[in-house]
Amino acid sequence: MTRPKQTYITTRSFKHYNHDAFNRDISMAPWSVIDNFDDVENKLNAFHLLFNPILDNHAPIKRTKIQGRSNPCVTDEIRALMKTRDKWRKLARKTNDPLAWSGYKNFKREVKRELRLAEQEYVTSEIQNNPNNIGSLWKIIRRCLPKKSLSKKIYTKDEKLVANEFNQFLVRLVKK
Repeated sequence: MTRPKQTYITTRSFKHYNHDAFNRDISMAPWSVIDNFDDVENKLNAFHLLFNPILDNHAPIKRTKIQGRSNPCVTDEIRALMKTRDKWRKLARKTNDPLAWSGYKNFKREVKRELRLAEQEYVTSEIQNNPNNIGSLWKIIRRCLPKKSLSKKIYTKDEKLVANEFNQFLVRLVKK
């Protein structure tokens, strides 16, 4: 059995962030250089060249390994049931016995049913225990939603047309 691939994310570290020092460095940057360019892309590039080193200095980019989170719904009884299910699966694969496969399928169904019930109980108790904590409620709601969309987004318009409309929207925001 292969281990799942480790997941890494890159984030900015604000561990040693100093608000006053950051503001001082931002105010000292030669922002007037941006006005020398006519093209929006060149202005954006100049902004990045000025801003990113300051940001990197005060909030450096850090690569972090994501640790797996334990599921609070999985009880010791469910873990034992999962272990039994896995033993039946191993036996069924080894012997290819129809009775072993039937036992594995029954335990698999039982684990799913117990997990579903445990998740319902957990969500219900969390909502009842935190009725006035909006942050906690949203955390529970997000946990119940699927992580990624199963269907791929399809644009009916041409990609360049969508990009141009988005650019025009951003220009209108900047002008306001």
